[in-house]
This record gives sequence, structure tokens and C-alpha cells, in this order.
Amino acid sequence: EEIEKISDDLKRYTTRRDTIGLEQKLKNADKSYLYEDFAWLKQEFHKKLLLYQNYEPAQEIFAFILAIVLEKSRNVINPMIRENKPESEILGKISTEITNPIINLIESEGCYDIMGLSSTEIEGMFHYLTGNCHINWKL
Repeated sequence: EEIEKISDDLKRYTTRRDTIGLEQKLKNADKSYLYEDFAWLKQEFHKKLLLYQNYEPAQEIFAFILAIVLEKSRNVINPMIRENKPESEILGKISTEITNPIINLIESEGCYDIMGLSSTEIEGMFHYLTGNCHINWKL
């Protein structure tokens, strides 16, 4: 019963939208060489998500952060992908526009002490959303 209580906000991000996963998306974008690292990061976030799956405040925190990641992806990363920006520039923006600001927010709000979220899990959220078909590496 507890597992069924996952918040609707979080379900929006944990439910797959189609069957193309992270690996295929990277193949489609000719970036298969990134799969091993990205899959590991995705898994690190997924482990944290499972650890706190029955903790309602954590679900809400995850949903809040995933919404930020998705918004930044749409408004910062997707335009860079469409403009064929260099991969190093895109990965740098993921760090400076997504991971670092969220880590700063987590630290300022005291969420780190509660859930131990690190930059690894935050970056993993980006790849988790890619795997669940919310983000694409080829537009």
C-alpha cells in the first residue's frame, strides 16, 4: 500500500512515455560512447529514488527537482542540441545550469542533510529523464 502512495507529481517523471530508452537515444544521436557513464549516473539516482520511495516528503522533493531538470532541459539544453553546439559545451551547461544550481538550492534548504543528494544523483536525474523519454539527445 505504501508503494502505491507515490505522489502524482513524481509519477509524471517515473512513468515511461515510450519504449526508447537512454541507450537507444544516445545511439540515435551518435553518442553511444557516453552510455556507460550516463547509465551509471542514472542508476545512482534511481537507487536514491528507491531508497526514499516510501517517504512522502522525499517524493515531493524529487518531483520538484525533476521538474527543474526538465524545464532547464527544454529551455537551455534542447536549443543547444538543435543548434549542434559542441558536446563539451552541452555537458558544461548541464553542470552549470542544472546540476550546480540545484545542489546550491538543496544545500540552502537543508535537503542534503535529509536525503544526501549529491551532484551525482542530480546529474543522474537528467539521464533518468532521458531514459524515461522526457529528454532527447537528437532533436
